[in-house]
Amino acid sequence: MRILLINPNTSRAMTAKIADAARGVAGPDVLIEAVCPANGAAAIEATPTRSPRRPP
Repeated sequence: MRILLINPNTSRAMTAKIADAARGVAGPDVLIEAVCPANGAAAIEATPTRSPRRPP
């Protein structure tokens, strides 16, 4: 089986870490291939949301 991991940001270091983590849990007959784009955002992050205020 082949699994292609697509990291949407351009961080090759993070892509390698993701691939290493996947290989650590994949079975022996699983090929993990990880790729990232050559151009684009270095990181894609979500802005933390705040919980609505609760009345006292």
